[in-house]
Amino acid sequence: MAQFAICRTKKISSFGGVGGCGHHIDRTRNTPNADPDRQHLNRALVGERKPLAGLVRQHIGDAKMTKGAPLAFEVLLTGSPVQMRKLRSQDRFEEWVDANVSWLRDQYGDNLIRAELHMDESTPHIHAVVVPVVEKFDKRAGEFTGVVRENGYREREGAMVKRVNAGHYLNGRQKLSELQDSYAEAMKPLGLERGKRGSTARHTTIKEYYAHAKSLLNNVSTEKPDIKVPEPPEPKLTESKASYGRRVAEEVAKKMMPVINRVWSKSVRDKVNASEQSRLRTEAEARSERAETKIQRWEELEDVPPQVLEEAANQWHHEQLEQEAREAQRIEQQRLDELEKDTNLKQQAKDQEQQILEVKQMEREFQKTDDRKPNPAIQQAPAPKKKTTRSITR
Repeated sequence: MAQFAICRTKKISSFGGVGGCGHHIDRTRNTPNADPDRQHLNRALVGERKPLAGLVRQHIGDAKMTKGAPLAFEVLLTGSPVQMRKLRSQDRFEEWVDANVSWLRDQYGDNLIRAELHMDESTPHIHAVVVPVVEKFDKRAGEFTGVVRENGYREREGAMVKRVNAGHYLNGRQKLSELQDSYAEAMKPLGLERGKRGSTARHTTIKEYYAHAKSLLNNVSTEKPDIKVPEPPEPKLTESKASYGRRVAEEVAKKMMPVINRVWSKSVRDKVNASEQSRLRTEAEARSERAETKIQRWEELEDVPPQVLEEAANQWHHEQLEQEAREAQRIEQQRLDELEKDTNLKQQAKDQEQQILEVKQMEREFQKTDDRKPNPAIQQAPAPKKKTTRSITR
């Protein structure tokens, strides 16, 4: 079976994409298909492990750029898994690594700013990043010659100008085909050969793979198995209907139970597997969506200039302080309102108590006044008459 040399390229058109690529290469963000226990085996082959966006900006320097054009492109180098394992078992893996680094340097020269070997995934591979700064003659540059055409164009001497131009390496089927030829030629001594020229086959991404697996799961057949029930035995002459029925049921059950158990076990097993696969698929899709959202937000931030981020951070901090001050003011006002309410309640209670005392005082005074008045219901008895003694003079 043929073992292929694999070389894939991907253009990166924004600093957000550059940052995302750098995080993947340096493993500074979670990579689901990478083994954390083998991450220490990864190593830098070209360049330093610094933020990739900064390295790209530094390499571009004062080179001219076309708006919307790719800033850089990524190169992925690997081989068929069987041959890669074979190279490791034959102690030729380092030879493969050196051959790849040599090919990258010959192909891209100083425009190769990073190359990283990943050993924490199923098949070893190399990620390389190229910033395509190309120097070309531009007749519109250079000193003014003093000649002005009829249309007003001022002729210049022309000069060599640096431009960021990914098309110099990747534009057109011819260039991409030559790239595959060159890489396959470099890998030929290691038992890796070029893929079929002009083939319509293309790389299947992880997302496409899982979508295909999902469609296969959804198309699983649910047809019921064809089970043949054995014919019942003939009744005996002296056998009652009840006895015959029990005997038929026992014999049928005896013959059918192995089939029923086998079908039931398979059905339960299929349902459990399908349920587990569905759960895992749902969790994987949710994790993927969360990761893509985080990556998208990070990439959006990568495009924002540092001074804008700093101003936004200061504004956010100022808004947080204002919000905290408003919250503290609200709590203080609430405390004062409660205190005022409590004071009012106490004053109301005191006023009610004073009113009760005044009412009681008035009742006591009224009672005293009542006591001094004669009661018309009680008649005063007349005072007894004094007996007069007459002296009789004889």
